[in-house]
Amino acid sequence: MRILDLVLELIYPKRCVICGEILNYGDKSIMCVGCAEKERYADYADYKLAAAQSCHGEAYFDSCACVYYYDFVKYAVEHFKFKGFKRDSIPLGQLMYRFGSERNIFDNIDFMTAVPVHKDRMKERGFNHAYELAKVLEKYTDIPVCGDMLVRVKKTKPQYLLSPEERRENITGAFKAENIEKIRNKNIMLIDDIFTTGGTANECARVLKESGAKSVHVFELSQSSVLK
Repeated sequence: MRILDLVLELIYPKRCVICGEILNYGDKSIMCVGCAEKERYADYADYKLAAAQSCHGEAYFDSCACVYYYDFVKYAVEHFKFKGFKRDSIPLGQLMYRFGSERNIFDNIDFMTAVPVHKDRMKERGFNHAYELAKVLEKYTDIPVCGDMLVRVKKTKPQYLLSPEERRENITGAFKAENIEKIRNKNIMLIDDIFTTGGTANECARVLKESGAKSVHVFELSQSSVLK
């Protein structure tokens, strides 16, 4: 079995999830030495203010945590999200778990759910990247993931390209709650990959709150550099 592992690793060498550099055979690390030395957490930003200013004038989520600044994980997100490397969700989810567990953000959470993608995006990519990250977190936290709480019913444009007025029009009505009985009086964690303007997370939180959620806590892999 060890010989087979060696052959497979020679054919498909393990790479740093952050920059793609090939790691040494047998290296159990998620990232290379260079990326590990540059690793910095995005521990603070006023996410609620950003979301309120983005479109609604009010933040509907109760808290938000983002692991890294987007600049640090740009290659990783593009490789995972746009090039179809679905298995990248495993190391990226592990990094999210490490960050979240150190800060106790999983305490008292009843369910996790992911920001849903439009059906056209699902056809293009073949998977929902946020849901894949949530499934990894489920494995480490034992918090169940519900993929049927939210559905995206409107195909939207990227929020960061739009003015506040356009963002409001773009994102309003983009999501619909389903299986309301799972939402009522529950503390829900919403998973996604990039917090940019906060409009998408905030609209999801609004829909969940209006469907009876007790609290909504946003957890993202990264945040846009505009919030530094």
